[in-house]
Amino acid sequence: MFFAASPGTTDNLERVPVVGGQLVRGETSIRLGQIPTGYQGSFDMSAAGRVALVSAPTTHRLDILRGDRRGTTWEPLTHRTSFLAGSSMSANGELVAVTATDNVGDNIYAFSLANGESRAVTAEPTEHQSPTWSPDARRLAYTLYSRAKSGIVMVAAAGGRERVIVRVPAEEFAWTANDSLTVFADRAFVTYDTMGIQHGRTTIPDSLAFTARSIHDLLGNASDGRIAYWSSRAGALIAADLRHHKFAVLARSAVGLKPLAWALDGSVLATQFGTNTTGHAGEQHSTIVRISPSGGSLTHVGHLPFGCGEALVSRDARRIVCEMRISKPDVWLAERPGPGRVAGR
Repeated sequence: MFFAASPGTTDNLERVPVVGGQLVRGETSIRLGQIPTGYQGSFDMSAAGRVALVSAPTTHRLDILRGDRRGTTWEPLTHRTSFLAGSSMSANGELVAVTATDNVGDNIYAFSLANGESRAVTAEPTEHQSPTWSPDARRLAYTLYSRAKSGIVMVAAAGGRERVIVRVPAEEFAWTANDSLTVFADRAFVTYDTMGIQHGRTTIPDSLAFTARSIHDLLGNASDGRIAYWSSRAGALIAADLRHHKFAVLARSAVGLKPLAWALDGSVLATQFGTNTTGHAGEQHSTIVRISPSGGSLTHVGHLPFGCGEALVSRDARRIVCEMRISKPDVWLAERPGPGRVAGR
């Protein structure tokens, strides 16, 4: 049993059979439908079939801090209330791609950082996740889940026909050139061209094992083919040189670092995950830091607001975008789980 987004601003509790240790996604059925957006990840089912869950109607939006304009106030870039997640900023700092739940499905939208205007890149009743811009901003790659085809898919930024690059779904991948995608699979970085042909494989040492925390945890560098990633085992941000199959420590940290962008000067901009400094349960404040090209030192760039799920930053560090999620939890109870049936809260 798990929750999945349904079109609009609600979630569905779905039942998925498991055969041979694998989810049979084609036989998914809805057991409890139309839960207000913002499911919190906590539910339980009694032996009699009653379901209790925590749900929080949530406002999803993108907020932006513009260092290229006067003032340093965070302001809304979008005003959507449906689900927004998995955003990615183009290398030129002009666009953000994001998965947004609309009345069709989970589709990819591109938002202008200049004025917040959006346009749909995809429009299908399937799951499109983790959109990532090519270095020249002419293509988007993302993970597609559908009965007809699943895997890492590429499409022109203006929209059009999709091309499957890697058949196995994998949310952890990064562009390492305009014509190359690198995927994390089987404890290695595997590189494919845009026709889906494998061109390289770099095995990751156990001592520097990649740690996936959320999405977009790999950061590719189109100029030299490197990948930056966090290794909790090493307690460090690592750079993998895929051309020479070498690894180097960029910076060590007592808390996690998530690489966001290779800056114009060769440094790495990253999120440094924070700790609770307010005394309020669940409140953690993170910061944007800069790691020098030679590695080692961390320089503070800016604070992230509370409620920022994921952060993006431009290569010149003058634009920072946050995926904001603002919610108020409720407890819901379903007497007899079934499509669209909720007993009360």
